[in-house]
Amino acid sequence: MHRNLTTQTFQRGPGPGNRILAVGLPEYLAVSGDWMVWESSGGVFVQRDRRVLFVAVDRLLKVSIGEDKCVVACCLEADDQVVFIDSSLSTYVFGIDGALMGVGVDTVVFRGPNGCVAHRVGSAETLPLPVGAKDGDTVPFSIGFGVVWSDGANVMRLRAGNRPSVVGSLPSPPREWEAGPQGSCLFDVDGELWCAAPRGGLVLLGAYEIESCRFNAQGSRLMVCGPRGTEMFDTLTGKSLGRAGASSWPVGFAAVPLVLDEDHGVIRTFDGTVHEAGLAPSAVCTDGDQVFGPGGTAWHRLSGEQLWNHAPLCAEHLLMVDESLIQVGERIEVFSRDGDAMGTAPLPIDPDLEGELVDVRAEGGGIRCICEHGWADIELSGRRRGPFFEGSPPPQTDDGLGRYSTTTRSDWLAVDGSVDSSEGRVMVWTEDGFLAQVDEGSLR
Repeated sequence: MHRNLTTQTFQRGPGPGNRILAVGLPEYLAVSGDWMVWESSGGVFVQRDRRVLFVAVDRLLKVSIGEDKCVVACCLEADDQVVFIDSSLSTYVFGIDGALMGVGVDTVVFRGPNGCVAHRVGSAETLPLPVGAKDGDTVPFSIGFGVVWSDGANVMRLRAGNRPSVVGSLPSPPREWEAGPQGSCLFDVDGELWCAAPRGGLVLLGAYEIESCRFNAQGSRLMVCGPRGTEMFDTLTGKSLGRAGASSWPVGFAAVPLVLDEDHGVIRTFDGTVHEAGLAPSAVCTDGDQVFGPGGTAWHRLSGEQLWNHAPLCAEHLLMVDESLIQVGERIEVFSRDGDAMGTAPLPIDPDLEGELVDVRAEGGGIRCICEHGWADIELSGRRRGPFFEGSPPPQTDDGLGRYSTTTRSDWLAVDGSVDSSEGRVMVWTEDGFLAQVDEGSLR
């Protein structure tokens, strides 16, 4: 059944209208060529160049990206839907007459009453499947009109206009697999990955995480994450082509391969160059015309301009104490309004005895730490002012979190907080680090 899509368009960066200022740390992130796709705030954001389309979904199933189109498989009100998005960010919903098996930019596979069916996306054309592909767990090429399936430990491939071909034999039947562009593929056999190039046989890569895989558009390269970080391989030979840092996660291939550096909240190239910043989760607080936290940095409430050129914020608790910004995680960190580090101290809370830290409030030039089993007042130097009190603390009128914050409800965008902005807009955020300025009328 087709469902009406809830969509909204944005531009990246400050300016009039709906604007995305920081992506934050999304649940899913992929880059290919001029496209970037991420899942956050109750939906999927599809960016091409500086324009962004938001599609509200209940659950993201699969994303495939081509040169001039993107396909998103998602769940809407308990029904699987395939949303075709062209280079102008126009959408078309592709109907599914069965259980969705997989989707690429050119091929969608679903299981009907007589087995698997492979359709060309956006048309009624089908790919004739042999019995093994009809009965098996068949997946489509992510780019190109074709499918891959396994018959036990034997891997098969079929391209439009060709006969089925044998890719090779695995040591045992795979527990999971992915089809990449043009017939490339990747298989998990007992925790070890095997890959094949579009016109090559199977080669062993080693122990890596299949869900981290990102292919380039030709299927000749792939990146996967392992114990030592992200590694890139030639899919024809299985030869390693380089490794990124230990905290990296594959993002995809633009002009160069890109990884997410989770420690610093940025997308980097393999040589360490920053491709995009602002992917850091953080608590949020507001003070006057400043908004602190989203993307790990500070923003102007009215203009949407980024105020700091660095992003040191990443803790679960953030508040103003007098004229200082205080970040509380495993330590107490003090910053000036301009983002200068002013000091740091250990947080004198014992989770084993006093419980996990639940909330932090401003109190008498210091902070009041509220834990599962009680509360304590602490100087910014890390020294306790008195004993640990059991029970709930007395009420406070100013918690230091924001003097201008408001509560905004949206029928399509999931947000954790908001503040009035300018020209009928509100600035909205999530604690994953997402930040946007949105026309207030478009939130309903």
